[in-house]
Amino acid sequence: TGGVPDVVRDGVTGLLPPVGDAEAFAAAVRALLDDPGKRRRFGEAARRIAVEEHDLSIAVEALDAVVRRAARKGNP
Repeated sequence: TGGVPDVVRDGVTGLLPPVGDAEAFAAAVRALLDDPGKRRRFGEAARRIAVEEHDLSIAVEALDAVVRRAARKGNP
């Protein structure tokens, strides 16, 4: 719950059963235990997304853009 959907992409990097649905959670765990290929694909996708979207240099560029916009608004 909370920020998990921001990190886990359902069907791409993992499975997100509905919150509080124990049967759906158990089914998701079972599906992953029974399918090593799916686990591998999810892991590879998660790594690719982490490198492409959450790399430190990307975060620095995003923060720089935010600070520059804020500075422009503060100094007309």
